[in-house]
Amino acid sequence: MRFFMLIASGLMLGACGDASNLEKTESFEGKLRATYGEKRGSMAYGIVKNSVAGDSWLATVHGYPDNEAVCEELIAEYNESPEMSVLAGTYRCDPIVGR
Repeated sequence: MRFFMLIASGLMLGACGDASNLEKTESFEGKLRATYGEKRGSMAYGIVKNSVAGDSWLATVHGYPDNEAVCEELIAEYNESPEMSVLAGTYRCDPIVGR
């Protein structure tokens, strides 16, 4: 029994101890904002989901004459019909600007 508890404790600590995923996500978002913030023409937009777990960057909308309109169109149905989402939360479009 003690051996089982030791293994279970080790697995739980191992799963919680890696903060590098958060750092990788912040680094990715920073690079993405720096890249798309420098582009000319229609500003790129990120689709972000607000939930109890925090904000999650889901997709980037770019390459359209009006990226904001396309982004708003993509999220509209999900915000109007929350049952379409597996997890509760709302969606928004964030402009991607250089930091």
